[in-house]
Amino acid sequence: MSDFLSACLSTRKPHQQVAVCNAVLTEALIGQPERFTRTPLAEPVWGADENVTVSPLTAQVVIRCKEALGVLPCPHKDPDGAKTPSWLMRRALQDAGLPDTVLRDLLPVVPEEAGARGG
Repeated sequence: MSDFLSACLSTRKPHQQVAVCNAVLTEALIGQPERFTRTPLAEPVWGADENVTVSPLTAQVVIRCKEALGVLPCPHKDPDGAKTPSWLMRRALQDAGLPDTVLRDLLPVVPEEAGARGG
């Protein structure tokens, strides 16, 4: 599954990247990639119950999402005009409309000291 996701994310054309974001990343984060439908305010399958089996695609997107969010803030475009992986993941998270409790699990941990200075 990692190879599939890597192939999807390897495109450098912005319009294709947005299509990958919408059709693969966002749907995988919602947790229902086989249906391509959205249930507003529903708990995603991977965050609702620890006993639910998560699809390999969703598991890979969650891992890559955590990694990509860890480098924010960063430019949203590369020098060739392509969107950065961090931009794609942020967009997918925004479009997925996940509950706050699930978002907290995806966001990088901010050390207390850094949080106190920036607050």
